[in-house]
Amino acid sequence: MSKTFWITIAAALIVFCLGAGAGWVAGSIDGRAVGRQLERADQSSKTITDITAIVDAHKKLIADANAASRAMRAALAARSATDDDATKELTNALTQTAANRVDCRFDDNVMRQLNAARDRAATSSASGIRYPLSNATSASQ
Repeated sequence: MSKTFWITIAAALIVFCLGAGAGWVAGSIDGRAVGRQLERADQSSKTITDITAIVDAHKKLIADANAASRAMRAALAARSATDDDATKELTNALTQTAANRVDCRFDDNVMRQLNAARDRAATSSASGIRYPLSNATSASQ
């Protein structure tokens, strides 16, 4: 076998090794890039899941706040109606005895209503807006 044959074989082997090495290096670089892209996609998916959970929690908080607001409006409306009724009762009772008030004399019915109004006011200030007031019949007489 001639020297040329062995030189050709050696050159082919060197070219093959260089090509295989270059392919391996190129494959590793691409593999790492693909791995990084997969990790980024996984992190993005987790971020989207977390943000979705936060948005859902905020939706629940908004719904709860709206329900509390509706309950507060209903309580304020009931309180206003109760206050209007009490004012009408006192106005009517005081109108009946307007002449007697000149001498600061009140009949028993007016005094009972004033005491009941005082008790309701005390209960209201102690219990807050969202709790019902006691009615005039259960107040002290």
